[in-house]
Amino acid sequence: MDIKISIKSMGQYFMIPLLINDILIPFVILLIKTYGSKYNLGQGVYLLNQMFVPFLASFWIFLHMTKYIDAKGNECYYIAKRSKLPDVLKLFVLYILLNTPFFIWYCSLDAKYFMEWVHIVIMSFVFVSAAYCGCYVFKSISLALIFPFLYLVASVTGLSSVLNKYSYYEYDGMSGEQLLNKYKIFMIVAILFLIIGNKLNHRYEDYNL
Repeated sequence: MDIKISIKSMGQYFMIPLLINDILIPFVILLIKTYGSKYNLGQGVYLLNQMFVPFLASFWIFLHMTKYIDAKGNECYYIAKRSKLPDVLKLFVLYILLNTPFFIWYCSLDAKYFMEWVHIVIMSFVFVSAAYCGCYVFKSISLALIFPFLYLVASVTGLSSVLNKYSYYEYDGMSGEQLLNKYKIFMIVAILFLIIGNKLNHRYEDYNL
């Protein structure tokens, strides 16, 4: 599917991640930079971006997949083009490109934020892969959305002690050591999600008839 058609099919909801990531978060960070300390600035960059950016990457995927999973008569989409993996990857790349300019600004404030950009890209990829896989595992957008959202809440708030080891929230940003150890595992998991999702995608024949 052409990326323009995909964006158009999402309607006004397509703008929600852009309004939050490209307007609200930079505005709050600008206020912190103007009136807060350097420490406050770091916490703002880490917390706000980790809280919203990865999950909202999956939001686009859920919107895109709705017409294939929840819509009636969706067999017409499979006749035209069965695999949705290229669409998912295109949306992921577009999402990262639209968010990168603001990290260029953050990096101009402090070079350490480059690692946070890498962190956000990795976790956005994880959420996107999980969304793609979840849509075909649960055969329901609503059910597939619940689990990434619960993981987000548990990671950022620390509400679940069981998940603390697997949380992606880094209070002081991601380090190079974490990238080579902890987040290498996250990347492997994301790739596995894509592989499983793609296999289920090709086998999917529930047309809600």
